[in-house]
Amino acid sequence: MKNILIITNEFNYGGIGRYTQKLLPKLNKTYEVCVLSRDKIDKKFIKQYDIKKDFQIEIPRIINIWPLKEFLFFLYGIIFFHSKKFDFIISNYPVFIPKSTIKDSKIIQVIHSLHKQFVFTKTPIKLSFLLLKLFHFMLIPLDQYRIKTSDEIVCISKSIFFMIKSNKKIYIPNVLEKRIKFKINKFSRKKIKIIIIARDDPFKGTDLLKKFLDYLYLDNFLEYSNIYFIVVGIKKLREYPNTLFLGKTSFEKVKEILKDTNIFISTSYLENTPNTIFEAMENGNIPLVSDVGDCKLILNDQDLIFRSNNLADLIKKFDKLVNSFKDKEKDIHESINKINHNYNNSILLRVEKCLKKE
Repeated sequence: MKNILIITNEFNYGGIGRYTQKLLPKLNKTYEVCVLSRDKIDKKFIKQYDIKKDFQIEIPRIINIWPLKEFLFFLYGIIFFHSKKFDFIISNYPVFIPKSTIKDSKIIQVIHSLHKQFVFTKTPIKLSFLLLKLFHFMLIPLDQYRIKTSDEIVCISKSIFFMIKSNKKIYIPNVLEKRIKFKINKFSRKKIKIIIIARDDPFKGTDLLKKFLDYLYLDNFLEYSNIYFIVVGIKKLREYPNTLFLGKTSFEKVKEILKDTNIFISTSYLENTPNTIFEAMENGNIPLVSDVGDCKLILNDQDLIFRSNNLADLIKKFDKLVNSFKDKEKDIHESINKINHNYNNSILLRVEKCLKKE
C-alpha cells in the first residue's frame, strides 16, 4: 500500500482542519495516511481517522510564538524528510522539502491563503496591524517556495487563483459534498439569535465586532434587547448582556448551535471561500458578511454584504435584515441555486484526480 503524508498547521479547528477531516476518511481506505502537524493533534482524532503515523514538532513554549514557529516548522522539513520517504504529499502548510523528496514524491499544494493577501488587506490603521502585515511580508517567500516545489496547486478560492502565477494551478471553490437546502430556523421577534464563528485573530475583524457589540448593547440596548449573540472561537472581549462567548468549540458542537440560531455574521477583513457561510446556510441561518474574498461570488443579495471595516454599513445592513427577516427566506433561494450550481464540486474528487496523475 502506498503512503501519503498530509502536512497541516492544525487539525481540530479552522478551514484547514475542516478540509483535512473531510479528506481523510476516503484516503485512508487507499493509502497509509501519515500527518505532519505544526500544532498538537488530539489522540482521539488519530484513532478516529485511522492515521497510521502522526508527527508533531514540539516547539519549546518560550519560542512557540507566531511568526517564529512558522519559520521553525518550515525548517523542520530539513530534518524530517532526511530519514522518511512518501509516495504522495498533500501540503496545506509551508514546509521545506528536499530535492530528493521532490524527485521521488508527488506533491500537491493545497493553498487556503497567502501571506501576500494579509499584507494588502484593508484593515484599521493601527500599529498592531502594521506589525502583523510586516511579519506576513517576511513570510511571503515561504508561499513562493510552496508554489515552486509543487506538482499540482489546488486553489481554494478565486482570489488566490488569480494571485498565483503558475500553469500547475487548478481552482476548486469549496469543499461542499452535497447540495444546500435552505429554510430559516424557527424564530421569534422577541428573540433573534445571532452567531459569529471566527478564530481569535485580528484579521477576523475582532475590533469591528467589539465596536458593533458596543453599539448594540452599551449604546442602544433597549432597542436591541431582543437580539442574542453567540460568539464561537473568540475569547471574551468584555461583558455584554445577551452575549455568550464560547471560545474554541468542536465542529460537531458548532453544527448543533447553528440549528438553533437565525443569522450568521462575519466581520472578517480577510476570507477566501469561507466554509462557515455554507455551513450556516445549510443549518438555517441567513448570512451577513463583509465583502472580502469570494463572498460576493457566493451571495447575490447586496443586502447581505457590507463593506469591510465599515461599522456604519454593518449597522445599516443589520437593521435592514432584522426588520425584514422573514422576507429574506424567499430572496435567498437565488443565492442558494447559484451556490449549488457553482460550488458543489467536491475537492476530494479533484485531489484524487491529481493523485492519479502519475
